[in-house]
Amino acid sequence: MEMEILNKCIVKNEEVLEVISSGPVEMKMSFDYIDTKKPADPVVNESKIPNKKRKIMDANDTSTVDIVMNLEGNQSLNKNMKDQIRKRKKQNVRNEKKISKLTDVLDGFSLETSTDNKYDFNKDYLIE
Repeated sequence: MEMEILNKCIVKNEEVLEVISSGPVEMKMSFDYIDTKKPADPVVNESKIPNKKRKIMDANDTSTVDIVMNLEGNQSLNKNMKDQIRKRKKQNVRNEKKISKLTDVLDGFSLETSTDNKYDFNKDYLIE
């Protein structure tokens, strides 16, 4: 069966195009590619380079956004995420206010407020 299919295929017995080469080809550079600039100085004056501080990326930094989130379809997601971040920040501020009020109250509290009346265990409890 396979042989019958192969025999039905038409095989072309035409001549192949031959190219006769007259030798190697040389390419001339156009003037556009020639670099007319002076070669770069390998020694760089270090006093001219400003000292730049590198930004340290924190793991808790929520300001970095994926590139995918900048797409048109994700704009509503961006808005929702920003709203959630705002709510978290507001809740953190509220919690900090509560904590500061509580610490102010606890700073004024002391266990030894009555130093005049010293406690005597023997007077209050008689052991027989």
